[in-house]
Amino acid sequence: MMPAPSPAIIASNLKWVRKNTLQATADIEVPKWRLKIRGVMWHVKNGKDWFSFPSREWADRDGQRQFAALLEFTDKHLEVPVSGGRSRRCPKVAP
Repeated sequence: MMPAPSPAIIASNLKWVRKNTLQATADIEVPKWRLKIRGVMWHVKNGKDWFSFPSREWADRDGQRQFAALLEFTDKHLEVPVSGGRSRRCPKVAP
C-alpha cells in the first residue's frame, strides 16, 4: 500500500485579527519546496477575499505609510487561483 501524498500547502498558526479588511494571519508551508511563509494575511471586502504576502512598511517623503512587497508571483496569471473563489483558498473555519 502506497503512503498518502503529502498536502500541497499546509496552513498553521491561524490568528484571528478582524480589523478592517484583515480577517486573520497564518503561516503557509509548501512541503515540496521546503518553504514556509510566515504572516500571510487573509483579507475580505465586499464579499471577496484574498491573501497577501508579508510586506515591509516604510514612510514616504510626506510621512505616509507605504508597503513594499517582499514576495510576488513572477507570472501574473498565477495570481488568479489565489484571488479566485474561497473553495480554492480559504476553508470555512469557525471563528
